[in-house]
Amino acid sequence: MRFKKSIIGILIVGLFFATSFALGALVNPIGIGSISGVLDAVAKWMLDISLVLAPLMFVVGGIMFTTAHGDATKISNAKKLMFYTVVGIIVVLLAESLIGIFKGFVSTSP
Repeated sequence: MRFKKSIIGILIVGLFFATSFALGALVNPIGIGSISGVLDAVAKWMLDISLVLAPLMFVVGGIMFTTAHGDATKISNAKKLMFYTVVGIIVVLLAESLIGIFKGFVSTSP
């Protein structure tokens, strides 16, 4: 029974691709045609998300700091959160440079 289901699945997928190629309708759904384009898109996505999350994490760290009421472990956790938020912002802002470096490794031109 399992074998029959897998054969039917393969036939359905094959039929889909055969008709797509015959009609010329198989298109790139994401619109990115190269690895460097994918790396650029990921860097832009990281930058956009971090521009929203970084200020929120600073606010959370500030709330943790003010609600610590002198507890050394809570103050330490708040300071760590704020420090790692700064580190994350630096990494995201350097993403463009890192993408340029990775493009140099991946590019096919001599």
